[in-house]
Amino acid sequence: MTSATKSSCKSSSKSESESSIIKQFWQNYSLNNLASLWYSLLTTCLQIYLIIRAIYRFSAYISLPWPNNGQAPEESINFYLIFIAISILIVPFFFDCIVDENW
Repeated sequence: MTSATKSSCKSSSKSESESSIIKQFWQNYSLNNLASLWYSLLTTCLQIYLIIRAIYRFSAYISLPWPNNGQAPEESINFYLIFIAISILIVPFFFDCIVDENW
């Protein structure tokens, strides 16, 4: 073997090992996982923000002056409370998705 052939064999084996390291890195830590992580965090934060806004809106809704003997419509309030409760119950599942899917 000439020295040029030995040199090219060493460089090809080095580039193969570098490409396998890069390939292994992208298999373990792909940008898709990172995007999913940020998407999950953003979605969870948005959900918490909307729950807080809904609670403030509910307290403002209750304090409004109502025309029928000063009583708020119970059916509407009950539906609103149910939706807020369901939203609060869903938040732990968002956190679970963040941890299970991305780690």
